[in-house]
Amino acid sequence: MSESNLGEVTELAKRYLSRDLFKCIEIPSNDDGAPKRLVKNFVQALKDERIFHILDILKGKSIKQYEVADKKFLENILIKEGEEHIRLYSASKVIRSIPDQSTRIYFRDQMDKDRAIALLNKTRASG
Repeated sequence: MSESNLGEVTELAKRYLSRDLFKCIEIPSNDDGAPKRLVKNFVQALKDERIFHILDILKGKSIKQYEVADKKFLENILIKEGEEHIRLYSASKVIRSIPDQSTRIYFRDQMDKDRAIALLNKTRASG
């Protein structure tokens, strides 16, 4: 693919081979809905500033076959505590803290990511 002339696919294949991967910012969700507004305002600010980005919203609850790192998968792993078996999810604060949804935004390079982080901080401050 990297030696073909397939536009973005070729560019992506070349970047992958040279380990020049896209840079990512992750915005986890919370219960009050603030991240949805934040993401919407942030994406609009990225568009206004003409910063190339790829938006990727990961929804854990909508997947029926769970990835290994998914909270629902981890809820079903049992560990032995004393003589009882308990769910790993119940025993681990780390696993319980995994958000149900998160938003990842990818950038072509570190410079664009740095510009985006500054813009995200400005977007958070403006509410």
